[in-house]
Amino acid sequence: MEFKVVDESMFEDISGRLEWSILGGKNVVLSAEGELTNIEGPPLDVPSSVSFGQVVAGDLRTRTLSIENNTGSTVVLSIPTSPDPPTGLGAPGIPTFSWAPTGSRLLRRGDELRIQVTFAPGANEQAQMTLTITGNDSGSPHSVTLRGTGIGGPGNGGGNGGGPGNGGIIHPP
Repeated sequence: MEFKVVDESMFEDISGRLEWSILGGKNVVLSAEGELTNIEGPPLDVPSSVSFGQVVAGDLRTRTLSIENNTGSTVVLSIPTSPDPPTGLGAPGIPTFSWAPTGSRLLRRGDELRIQVTFAPGANEQAQMTLTITGNDSGSPHSVTLRGTGIGGPGNGGGNGGGPGNGGIIHPP
């Protein structure tokens, strides 16, 4: 009898013992040892950037970052923890990007992982951050550039010609 590891992509090192009973009460023991490394073949399909365009300071905009597994094997991904505040508004001068889910994720061949990425600008400014996702595929690590521009909003001035502090609202004389 011969056994083959069908999905070796989930393990760095493999060793162990498998025991089961066959009809009639006889026990069969299978021991396996070996070393498995990263998956060879095509890398995951990961976009290089996510753009949020212009977002009013104080508002939120969410985009979906889709990762497709075209490797032919199951891939283990590690998505870093989102910076604080996780989904809150950025303070002036501190643009906020956040995302979910985070942590380790199994992505089976042919499947897609959708990461919800949110931009919450706190001021009039251009914001950029790199989200780095690691995995055991041949293209890892994957760097995704997050970009957005905060524009005038309540208390920030700017907008359509309003003065400082009026959120871009024009008041008649």
